Amino acid sequence: MKVIRDVVHGYIELSEDDLKIIDTRHFQRLKSIRQNNPFSVYPCANHTRFEHSLGVMHLGVKVFESLNEKRIHNGDPPFGKELEATVRYACLLHDVGHAPFSHYGEQFFNRDDLLPLFSSALEKRNVDADLTFGGAGASHEICSCILSLEVYGDILEHVGVDFELFCRMIIGEDYPLGNEKIENTLIDILNSNTDVDKLDYVLRDSQMSGANLVALDVDRLVSAYMTHNGEIAFSGKSLSTIAGLIYGREAVYTWIVNHHVNVYTGCVLTKILNRAFDSDAEKDSFFSYPAINERFTDDYDVISHIRSKLHNGNTELDSLYQQLSSRQFYKPIWKNYMEFKRCITNQSNQNRFKNLVGGNLQDLEQIEKIVADKIGVEQDDLIISVANYKPFMPYIMKKSSMKTNPVYIVIDNDAVSFEEIFQKSIYHNREPELPLVFVKGAEQKDKFLKEYNRVIS
Repeated sequence: MKVIRDVVHGYIELSEDDLKIIDTRHFQRLKSIRQNNPFSVYPCANHTRFEHSLGVMHLGVKVFESLNEKRIHNGDPPFGKELEATVRYACLLHDVGHAPFSHYGEQFFNRDDLLPLFSSALEKRNVDADLTFGGAGASHEICSCILSLEVYGDILEHVGVDFELFCRMIIGEDYPLGNEKIENTLIDILNSNTDVDKLDYVLRDSQMSGANLVALDVDRLVSAYMTHNGEIAFSGKSLSTIAGLIYGREAVYTWIVNHHVNVYTGCVLTKILNRAFDSDAEKDSFFSYPAINERFTDDYDVISHIRSKLHNGNTELDSLYQQLSSRQFYKPIWKNYMEFKRCITNQSNQNRFKNLVGGNLQDLEQIEKIVADKIGVEQDDLIISVANYKPFMPYIMKKSSMKTNPVYIVIDNDAVSFEEIFQKSIYHNREPELPLVFVKGAEQKDKFLKEYNRVIS
């Protein structure tokens, strides 16, 4: 047994079997995959997928043990060692297949290329490859499953991991309806709106940024996890802690993840990545399963590649890289929803602009062209992006079926839905998305405001 010190969770215990996975090149690669990009505003927020993965394992094991203790207290048989190992290693390996630059790079994976590799890896471990898990799973989740089965399969088999449950936990796909397996509860530990993955990154983003937006008694929260009708619920004895979690999550999304500078730099990074590869083959050499499994590609490999493309005639790439590397940032016309309403005072025009952007989220560069033409500026003089606040939804979403089940809080043996308790305080219908416009200078700002404050008869 080895003990390490984590800045968020304190001491984390690692077994010899844990170290057989952690002390490998595939897992160590995660030290060079930044969690996201809050460092644009908070320079100390350089945390990576490596420590996040350790934190998720730590929390997942604690929640599992808490649920197990409640089962024993209620006279139910305890969870078996196989389930314990499956939860532990699904939490540890859930992000091992992440692309360079995390979610910014994930869009460059070809998901269709991953699916046959996934089927093959499942077959090798005697899991029905026709399950397809209902088409669920983001590219990095599928890649994590493939890599875990192929690289760590023998270790996982040795410790007793259930490979089907392992993959279902990472992808977030329940066993079929009508089959009320206790395993579905365990899937919720890692993949739901109240999972330990989200809990770790909320705590880690808050603490590593230095913003310290989340004051949370984690041990109390973990002790509140329980089951209700086969799904994760919370004990009503910890209402204040649950409220703190939701307040903290909202604060992290508002002031860290969606800080206007982070939104801007994330958009510029995406533009750079879109322009840095001359062919699909070149892109696949950085963003594909073979790139991760054989070349161990990370953030620094991609940065090196981008630099190799500079000053070779691609002036647009040169300009974008200069913005990011030298902090020559464009200025936001507004920074939050209140300023948005003050900048565009007419509600009809507000809705017109929100609908224009919201209806074309997959092609914001086309929206930039439309807006630039409308206000009479060069397209390169403005950048449009979107702050996505992802407000807490008090439901457990099943990805493939797209069905939701309420998150319940159990008070005196009575299950009460989250909304019923917090409807007028935490749970509210805020604007989930806010379009942001960044401009090169005062001239472009004035032209934008003139056009979008014009009354259309």
